[in-house]
Amino acid sequence: MKVYYGIGQFKSKISKPILAIGIFDGVHLGHQYIIKKIVRESLRTNGASVVLTFFPHPYHILKPKRYLPLLISLEHRLKLLADLGVDVCIVQDFTTQFAGIHKNEFIRDFLFRKLKPVEIFVGKDFTFGRRKSGNVKLLYKLSDTYNYKTRVVSPIIIDGKRISSTFIRKLIISGNLKTAARFLGRPVSIFGRIIKGSRRGKILGFPTANIDYRHEILPPRGVYAVRLNLDKEKLFGVANLGFRPSFEKSNKKNKVVAEVYIFDFDKNIYGRTAELEFIKRIRAEKKFKNRQHLIYQIEQDIKKAKQFFRI
Repeated sequence: MKVYYGIGQFKSKISKPILAIGIFDGVHLGHQYIIKKIVRESLRTNGASVVLTFFPHPYHILKPKRYLPLLISLEHRLKLLADLGVDVCIVQDFTTQFAGIHKNEFIRDFLFRKLKPVEIFVGKDFTFGRRKSGNVKLLYKLSDTYNYKTRVVSPIIIDGKRISSTFIRKLIISGNLKTAARFLGRPVSIFGRIIKGSRRGKILGFPTANIDYRHEILPPRGVYAVRLNLDKEKLFGVANLGFRPSFEKSNKKNKVVAEVYIFDFDKNIYGRTAELEFIKRIRAEKKFKNRQHLIYQIEQDIKKAKQFFRI
């Protein structure tokens, strides 16, 4: 997948662009439904699937005093879009200036002088332009003028509940990984580069790799049975997500550490990027009196995780 940071960086011509527009935070089942549609349509028409997404989240610019944590990092979003088979992704910098573009100007100058899509796929609640004055009705209205087709995709409903990033955030924060995974269409995960930690795990006999993630939404602190996706290799292990209270003082200003012990694995993977999937929570994080108690608990955690994975 080719990635362009800003519509101004996009200068090449694309044959028959099939375009999807959205933030796609989480790339959940609803988002996947739209993305898969443009990929299939591009293959059918011998065109190219194109995603126009935005960063930072418009909410962060339009309502800066309200905190809205992202489900996944931008890097993770791009990886998931690439995995779905998207040909081109344009990451548009969302600024107050961009938010003030007139709705007609967005379609005329931003979309059609640059991309010239033959089809545009959006969700039914999609809005754009100054004060969100543009909507799907305007897309339909101008479709003949600019010779494109508007495809409005309805939200996905599971058990009477509409799939949304807002709902999934609540599920993850509360620790309901099973339902969150169902709505995401994949396990709850973080994505980042593997870095060296304090090496305390190695001293204890359980060498760990730390994930340098950029995610803002995390499951509750604790120990998890996990799967590490390293390129095409899937590795199993147990991970601790927390502040490591047995070694360090808890401080809400500190970044939550994600460290994973991989079963029967001794390769050097530092510097590589990986996705860490939280499959099942084993226990909450806690502080241990001494090294012996900690080692015993780690052994029990590993045993439970292996039993879960049937290893």
